[in-house]
Amino acid sequence: MGPSNLTFLKLFGTRSRVKIIKVLASEKELNITQIIKKTKSTHKSVSKQLGTLTEMNLVQEKKIGRIRIYRFQKENPIVRGIINFIKLIEGE
Repeated sequence: MGPSNLTFLKLFGTRSRVKIIKVLASEKELNITQIIKKTKSTHKSVSKQLGTLTEMNLVQEKKIGRIRIYRFQKENPIVRGIINFIKLIEGE
């Protein structure tokens, strides 16, 4: 299995990460509380998955005081592919 396959498996490896990816693909940017509400996940789970997505250079974190705002790095070609894939499977 090559590195790109491992990246794909890691990216879609957990249900909560997939939920976060779908939410971020449909929104411009959100804080962690908004992501928690939209995914119906725990703070711990969302925080962990956002950390993983940030490490993969797919999500960008912006700090405004104590609030952290998350968004996809849409200039990343992998992110554009993810967004197009989600639109395709959801029939948009």
